[in-house]
Amino acid sequence: MIDEAFIRQGLYVQGLPVYTTDIPYIQNLLLTMNQAQTSLHVFPHLNMEVPVTVVDKEVIR
Repeated sequence: MIDEAFIRQGLYVQGLPVYTTDIPYIQNLLLTMNQAQTSLHVFPHLNMEVPVTVVDKEVIR
């Protein structure tokens, strides 16, 4: 988990106001970003894959 002091310091250095109620949301956002980054390390060419699209309506039903 990302430390609250780390987030506060990062906001302070950038000249942004620090609101205590925003800290959990920022932690959640950073955690989500780290999880997405981990997936890209495991599958580095994931964004190069073309998704399969089904356009036949009978197949979808």
